[in-house]
Parts: sequence; C-alpha cells; structure tokens
Amino acid sequence: MRRTSNLAVNTRFSQRTGVLFPAPGSAVRFARDWDNPVDRDAVGIYLPDVPVPLGWLYRKDANRRTVLEALDAGKPVDGRLIFAGSVARPKVEFWL
Repeated sequence: MRRTSNLAVNTRFSQRTGVLFPAPGSAVRFARDWDNPVDRDAVGIYLPDVPVPLGWLYRKDANRRTVLEALDAGKPVDGRLIFAGSVARPKVEFWL
C-alpha cells in the first residue's frame, strides 16, 4: 500500500553532516532513532550511508504505528523524498 507522511525536518542535518538537503525523489530509509532523547519511539528518516536522520515521522502521524510494527518485525521500510502541497512541504512516500 502506498503511504505518504509529513517529514519533521532535522534543522541541524546539514550542519552535522555537511550534506545539503536532498532533492525530491531521493531514496530514504526508515529506522528507529534510538539516540533521540525526546522520543523513545522516534522513527528517523535517513539517507543511505548517512547516520544522522534527515528528519522524523511526527508523533501523531497516522502511519507511525504501522512503520514501528514493521521495523520491530525486522522488515525494511524504504521510500523517497517528495515535496507536496501548496507550500511544497517535505514528505516521504513509501510502500508498506
């Protein structure tokens, strides 16, 4: 099933990694962000081979529970970065 979620952007991503914010269509992977001190169930959105999250799923995101269940079951969750809406907010599109 195709799913889309808003991305809570990590405002320190470029500062911490030296990588500019990626272009739409860039591949991303979902993983638990165990280093997040604020949210024990944080779902981080990562670029391949970059250990710092590009952002996170919002806590109240309708897809978050499904993504957490898939990750806890050992299933890989991959997607791509998109920009959507009249303000072109960053989102992630994935299939699960």
